[in-house]
Amino acid sequence: SVPAGRLANFWKDNIRRCANMLLPPQFRAVVHATREPYVQAIRDLRVDRMIHQRVLLLGDAAANAHPHTFASTSKAASDALTLCSALSHFPSDIDRTLGHWERPQLAFAEHLWHSGREMGDHFL
Repeated sequence: SVPAGRLANFWKDNIRRCANMLLPPQFRAVVHATREPYVQAIRDLRVDRMIHQRVLLLGDAAANAHPHTFASTSKAASDALTLCSALSHFPSDIDRTLGHWERPQLAFAEHLWHSGREMGDHFL
């Protein structure tokens, strides 16, 4: 990542050239109005397990997809709400609860990960 104010002029000019060639006028105007652009790496993360003993990973700690999926907040909320629901269904068996909860959450994370990759490939 390169913070605002630290990007070399060559790359600023390159960003603006690419905007002129690739973007619709409204987005192009935003790029040109940005005095100090920055670069941030986009990384995907997903785990094979969200649970280790009684430790849980929720939200972005367990999986994050490309930002253009706009799914970070909803993924964290889904993890928390479905965990709460699972706990209410099996309150006396935490291990069963966690096992029941983890499978669909991993599947949802996998779906978001693939969707984000497909969107990124399409946009770029």
